[in-house]
Amino acid sequence: MTLLSRFFYKRPPDGLLEFIDRVYVFDSCFSTEVLTEELYQIYLHEIINELHEEFPDSSFLAFNFRDGEKRSQFAKILCEYDVTVMDYPRQYEGCPLLPLALIQHFLRVCDNWLSLGNEQNIILVHCERGGWPLLAFLLASFLIFKKINSGERKTLQIVHREAPKGFLQLLSPLNPLPSQLRYLQYVTRRNITSEWPPPERALSLDCIILRAIPSFDSQNGCRPIIRIFGRNLLSKGGVTTQMLFSMSKKKTLRHYCQVDCDVIKIDIQCLVQGDVVMECVHLDLDSEREVMMFRIMFNTAFIRSNILMLNSDNLDILWNSKERYPKGFRAEVLFGDVENISSPRAPTVILNGEEKGGLPIEAFSRVQELFNGVEWVDGNDDAALWLLKQLSIMSDAKDFSKFQNKTSLYSSPGDSEEENNASSTADSTDETFDIVSKTSMDSAKPLILDAVDSIPSSFDQVMVESRQSSFPSEGTQSPFPSHSHPQQQPLSPTAPEIDISELETLFSAASVTDGASNKGGIRRGPNINKPEKVQLVDLRRAYNCEIMLSKIKIPLPEMINAVLALDSSTLDIDQVENLIKFCPTKDEMEILKNYTGEKEKLGRCEQFFSELMKVPRVESKLRVFAFKITFSSQVTDLKNNLNTINNATREVKESGKLRQIMQTILTLGNALNQGTARGSAIGFKLDSLLKLSDTRARNNKMTLMHYLCKLLAEKMPELLDFDKDLMHLEGASKIQLKALAEEMQAVSKGLEKVELELAASESDGSISLGFQTVLKGFLETAEAEVRSLISLYSEVGRNADSLSQYFGEDPARCPFEQVTQILAVFVKMFNKSRDENVKLADAEKKKQEKEAMKERSMALASAKKDQEKHSSISEAILGKTKIKE
Repeated sequence: MTLLSRFFYKRPPDGLLEFIDRVYVFDSCFSTEVLTEELYQIYLHEIINELHEEFPDSSFLAFNFRDGEKRSQFAKILCEYDVTVMDYPRQYEGCPLLPLALIQHFLRVCDNWLSLGNEQNIILVHCERGGWPLLAFLLASFLIFKKINSGERKTLQIVHREAPKGFLQLLSPLNPLPSQLRYLQYVTRRNITSEWPPPERALSLDCIILRAIPSFDSQNGCRPIIRIFGRNLLSKGGVTTQMLFSMSKKKTLRHYCQVDCDVIKIDIQCLVQGDVVMECVHLDLDSEREVMMFRIMFNTAFIRSNILMLNSDNLDILWNSKERYPKGFRAEVLFGDVENISSPRAPTVILNGEEKGGLPIEAFSRVQELFNGVEWVDGNDDAALWLLKQLSIMSDAKDFSKFQNKTSLYSSPGDSEEENNASSTADSTDETFDIVSKTSMDSAKPLILDAVDSIPSSFDQVMVESRQSSFPSEGTQSPFPSHSHPQQQPLSPTAPEIDISELETLFSAASVTDGASNKGGIRRGPNINKPEKVQLVDLRRAYNCEIMLSKIKIPLPEMINAVLALDSSTLDIDQVENLIKFCPTKDEMEILKNYTGEKEKLGRCEQFFSELMKVPRVESKLRVFAFKITFSSQVTDLKNNLNTINNATREVKESGKLRQIMQTILTLGNALNQGTARGSAIGFKLDSLLKLSDTRARNNKMTLMHYLCKLLAEKMPELLDFDKDLMHLEGASKIQLKALAEEMQAVSKGLEKVELELAASESDGSISLGFQTVLKGFLETAEAEVRSLISLYSEVGRNADSLSQYFGEDPARCPFEQVTQILAVFVKMFNKSRDENVKLADAEKKKQEKEAMKERSMALASAKKDQEKHSSISEAILGKTKIKE
């Protein structure tokens, strides 16, 4: 056994396995066999007798993990041999963990016991059948506590490798590793504050949101029931544990399907403090059987941002059931501060269709004449289809997806170097810098780079190592003669073999050697008169790195000091991101460590890598630096978007003009459907608003929307500017709650990584003292801001649901995004129809004025003609009279 034999000084007694020096584990803990009571007593007696023989001057302390309240048989037998025994429970509310206070007690007692008795005291660890999952966790905790190992997952895996294969699956129906890793992180963070564990915060567990529906039945859905276990704060002393919250098993328990919705939101409003276990089970109504969906255990002392965001990898789920959770599944647990708990919220007021308002039905006396045979509301139509159809009306409809693809600008700051090293080289090589001059193609560096990128692999040694080969420049006559071929010959499927040695002899540049040894790396440098530099890093990556450094223009020592001081005035976010891309990989670190030549001869890239290697976990620190720089802007953007949603929700629900228009539309629909079964409706689906512009009159000259605007302009013109009440609606319609949740997750996870790096930096020594000081100050400020942000986020979630409920819709089937987009489209269609009516009225008015003017002109012309006729008659009469005279 690799771990248990690592610290061997001599062979341990039979029946015991040495964990570390003077800490032994009973081998029965690793066995699936059950000893009879008689054999078990013999087994223990033999082990203790041999221990006393081998360690006559030692004192013994035994830990036993078992079920029940009665004193264990193990304790009775060992007490006969003057062995101190401490019994611990082997689970907490069904989870193979202990409350954080008991974990702290176990670690402190072990540490103190080993330090007493002239370092001769011995610890024995034992668990009854089924206690191995907890025992493995506590052994891993002790390794991390004593700083023997680092890395929670790696340490836990080391311990589990000592048990038989499949032993954990045999003893635990759920995979307990996610919750155990969470508690190991709590142990790792013991150096962040002077007090560990930190004080347990009393919180209100407000709600849980599941994004993406798990598949636990034949309909690809689930019927979730949430249960919460923890300390009863109202009991005497507040130390007893019990079920704090449970949803009732009613026939009306909501069933969620993947085809109907993608979000489950369950309000809880439960007071929690300390260690909490949350279970989510699926209820199969057909068989009345419960299936565990997931379980999580956490401690409120470490809920510092009032939110837990977990994917399927962070949940204790059934073994081999990960395929039940769709890609992108996430559980969000939202908390609130106890002092900020408000009184129970009043139920959302639903828009009442029976309430009188808007235009009376008498105002629509001609609607059947105009729209006879037309149906406005058709319950069989798909709302999404209508929404997509009407989006073309909006000039900026593309903005609806603006936030949908929005992700965190920067990755979590504490991503492990192991996770990022694999992509570090690829990132740096993909980002090509323009280093080939377009005006001087015959210069040395461009030729070398061009050759490396384009020539066959057989040329690599000639071009990279010797740096002597060169191709003819543009102004040089080609050495290959040109021949004209009357008939094109087919190309050979394989290239002809080339004598590399002959080619190098004929076309390589003259080599100047100084007799110096070339040990430790490859020489690089285009100018033979300058001292040659030793290349240890890939050529292209090295050149890109050097160009990046030339843009920063800061000496390497000052750059490292700026990183350790988290000084954003010296390095901006673009520079920090470039530094992250050019962090040395594991292989590059190994090459530099093995280099034994003169440091001064290393290239600039190699010297840069050497400086970075002096800083422990430099990539993690750079990611923390990037997170710190962008944190303020991320939080500000999130707050602005959340406030926009809150304002839009309030404006819609408080707009009296919108309410009257909705009531008028209902009356219009009843008037249109008068005499049918739909003629006395008390409400309509929200998506029916989008069909007003598609329902055309019999003469095909107007739509229902035009007719509505026309009547409102005649009867209630004060309602026509209702859009002024909804100033934030358009902005809110472009925001996706899912994108905001992803941003919240990025911020929350980022803070967790900051805490982990702060804890890890405690062992860095003096080099990270300034880094720790700055980071602690940032963490205190950031946590307060994020708690405020989470409170706002929780409020927005409730308001978003209430907006759907205000219109009588189900938030799961008609979410906030759909409601705001429908309303935004409706407002634009309404305004468009209103403006078209005005233009049509103006055109009609001008037409009437023109016709009236034409009629007046004709009347004047006719009158003038009559007058002229009368005048000519009069003149004729006068003329005749004169003749007679």
